Amino acid sequence: MTETTKTDRAAPLIGGDWTDPLEDGVRSRVRDFIETILEEELEAALGRGRYERKSAGAKGYRNGHRDREIVGTFGPETVRVPRARIAGADGQRREWRSRALPRYRRLTRKAEVTCPIFQGHSQVESVPHLFAIIRRREQWAQARSHQLAQAAAP
Repeated sequence: MTETTKTDRAAPLIGGDWTDPLEDGVRSRVRDFIETILEEELEAALGRGRYERKSAGAKGYRNGHRDREIVGTFGPETVRVPRARIAGADGQRREWRSRALPRYRRLTRKAEVTCPIFQGHSQVESVPHLFAIIRRREQWAQARSHQLAQAAAP
C-alpha cells in the first residue's frame, strides 16, 4: 500500500463542507490501516504476496478491488476491499471472503454498541441507551479531572 491520499484544503473549516485537515488526515490513516489488514489477510489466504509469482502451493488468484463503506466510531469511510478467487477443498474456485470484514457488515462492532439507531432500533429504544453512554462518559471525565487535580496538588 503505497497510495497516499492528500487533500487540497488550504484552510480549516472554511467553505460549505466544513472540512478539517486533521480529520482528513486521521481518516486517511484509518482507511490505510483497514486496507492493510484486508490485504494481509488475503496474502495469508493465497499463500503469496501481491505481485509475487504463483507457486505450486498457490491456492488462487487476485481479482481486483471493490469499494465498501464502513461506519465506525471514526465516522463513515470508504475502503477498497481486495477480491480473489480461491480453490476450495473440492477443487472448485470460490470468491474469497474476509473474516475481518464479513459480508454485509457496514458497522464496526464498537459502532454497533454505541449507535443502536444504526441497527434499525427506533429512537424510543435508542435514547435511553445513548443517555447511559453519555452519563458514563461524564462520570469518567469527572473522575479523570479529579485524578489530575489530585496529582497537581502539592
